[in-house]
Amino acid sequence: MPNFLPTGYEAPKSVSFYTKFEDGDKVKLRILPSGLEDRNCITGFEYFEEMDDGKKKPKRSISSTKHIEEKHFWAFKVYNHNLGIVQLCSLKQKGLMKALSDLFTNEDYGDPLGYDITISRTGKGMDTEYGLVPSPPKPLNAQYEDKNINWNNWLDSEDPLSETDLSAFHTF
Repeated sequence: MPNFLPTGYEAPKSVSFYTKFEDGDKVKLRILPSGLEDRNCITGFEYFEEMDDGKKKPKRSISSTKHIEEKHFWAFKVYNHNLGIVQLCSLKQKGLMKALSDLFTNEDYGDPLGYDITISRTGKGMDTEYGLVPSPPKPLNAQYEDKNINWNNWLDSEDPLSETDLSAFHTF
């Protein structure tokens, strides 16, 4: 009797517009130009608010709201080599921010648009550890479909790929 599914079939994994780091992952990224005039990274603060339907929605601001659960973030556009797509990467891990900052100020690495970084994650919950390893600087050698990120929409928890600006202007 024939099999219902082809031999070796695996369901496709869903691909997100947001970079995710799961336990055991090693994600190779290249930071891309953000489309902003004066920087390639948005910095700010984020916490989650429970909505009427029980779901949680991120609340973001470029300045502190002094909310007890808020965390500082860096957000930037990346090319994910593992998936072959452009994504939005938001970091809240202080150790990763420090490691990236050290690279940006290192004369051998400098501008993060010139080299790849590999971020790894091991563990879960309070036992989670992250690692960051830079690759030697070299031109990006990948063909990809670029995406314009509407940073105002992202800050307002709206669709960051929307051509329409659904929010008031934020000063970055």
